Amino acid sequence: MAENLRAIPGELSGFGRLLDRNAGHLRKIGGWAERTASDTSGFTGLMVTLVPAVEAATALYGGTLDLAQAALKKVQADLADVVSDYEETERAIAAMFQKIQSELDEVKV
Repeated sequence: MAENLRAIPGELSGFGRLLDRNAGHLRKIGGWAERTASDTSGFTGLMVTLVPAVEAATALYGGTLDLAQAALKKVQADLADVVSDYEETERAIAAMFQKIQSELDEVKV
């Protein structure tokens, strides 16, 4: 199965950008929840007793989104490290092939 595995640094970088975009969406959702979903300004009478519950639910939701965003950012950072490692390895292999080619060019037949 591992012989079918291909890691293409450009595609991995693209996936990293996708992770960043998705983390941005989570940030927007969290902002919406803070501004809109947690609005208790119209609560009157008995509804006022629900204000702490709404605030707690909003905080829990926001915290969960923050956790998910941090996880996406960590995966993105780890992926960037992997991309750097692959690119460095590819450069080293290319240099070895160039060295072999130049040595072969010097061989007299």
